[in-house]
Amino acid sequence: MGNYDFAFAGRFGDAPLARQAMSGALKGTKHKNGKVRTPGICELLGIAPFTPHDLRRTAATMCGRLRLPESNISLCLDHQATKDENGKALPAITAKVYNLDVEARVERKRKVLDAWAIELRRIVDEPAVVESLAA
Repeated sequence: MGNYDFAFAGRFGDAPLARQAMSGALKGTKHKNGKVRTPGICELLGIAPFTPHDLRRTAATMCGRLRLPESNISLCLDHQATKDENGKALPAITAKVYNLDVEARVERKRKVLDAWAIELRRIVDEPAVVESLAA
């Protein structure tokens, strides 16, 4: 909600959220003797435990169900694309070393993430804003 370089900024200025922060929030914290120090979000909500990686997998699966290009979904997961948008195999070295066009990747990621945002709004029954998909 501020002017940060990261979507999920940490609590110490403009730095990324700590790697284990989401996992710790979901699981809670325990003392060395095993007693719960702070209950996690899953326990507080009374839902089955899940991990941040489960959220990535769910988002990728749902974007696949939306028939979004797998290569673009891969970019959102920061995986190397092995196929282009038409299913043609890409040389592994191309995206890794030679194609440094970050702006093109960001635009492809944005299309997937905008579609995912619309789907999430539909799931939770909020009106969707579709202005970015018209582009």
